[in-house]
This record gives sequence, structure tokens and C-alpha cells, in this order.
Amino acid sequence: MTDEKELLRGKIIDLLGFLLTSAHGLFDEPKSYGPLRLVDAAGRLLEISADAGLNDDFLNSIRNTIDVIRYESPLVDRDILDEIIATYARSLRLRE
Repeated sequence: MTDEKELLRGKIIDLLGFLLTSAHGLFDEPKSYGPLRLVDAAGRLLEISADAGLNDDFLNSIRNTIDVIRYESPLVDRDILDEIIATYARSLRLRE
């Protein structure tokens, strides 16, 4: 396997571990952690996509919005998620 594929494989394995341990943690964590963990996982997935050279304006716009939540906001609320989903839906329609 090439070094690039091995690096990508490692990042996917890391994301898988994050998702599995996050799922386990949710049994004992406050309910509000769930949305934050999922938004963080989406950001991690977009980082993997960018590292693989797969991002475009659509994915970058979603990633920028998610990064604000991940790095500048301690909590995720419904309004923020509604904004991300609306941006996603608008961008998706433009891709058709």
C-alpha cells in the first residue's frame, strides 16, 4: 500500500475509533454532547476528504461552518444545526 493510502487508512481508523468511543460515551454523558460529537465527526470526515484532495467549494463551505462550531463554540444548539443543514441543502441543490 502506498504511503498516501496508508495515511488515509490511518485517518479513517482514527475516525472510526472516535465514532465508536463517542457512541459508548453517550450512555453516561449529558444529552447535549451527542450533537456536538456528531458535528465534530462531520468536521473530521471533511478533513479526511480535504487531505485526500476531494473537497470542493460545496464541501469547503460546510466545513467552514462546522469549524466555527468545533473551535469557537462550546455547545451546539438547534439553530446552528438548522443553519448548517440549510446551507448543505442549498449547496446540494446547486450541485445538481
